[in-house]
Amino acid sequence: MATEIKCKECNHILLKFDGVPSDILWYSKLRYKLGGNCQKCGNKLPSVSKYANKMHLEVKSFLPVITK
Repeated sequence: MATEIKCKECNHILLKFDGVPSDILWYSKLRYKLGGNCQKCGNKLPSVSKYANKMHLEVKSFLPVITK
């Protein structure tokens, strides 16, 4: 499953990532590389901590739990 990071204002694709990132370091590096702003419209990107809170995912199993 691929992940695309887009600007909230202009919908410009900032990064395409194969798979789902395992940690927040990739976003930190991307934000630093871009100077904290969208390349196209200049919109300020969220801080790393705000992005981490927004993108926190909880994985739940859909398999039934069998107990004895």
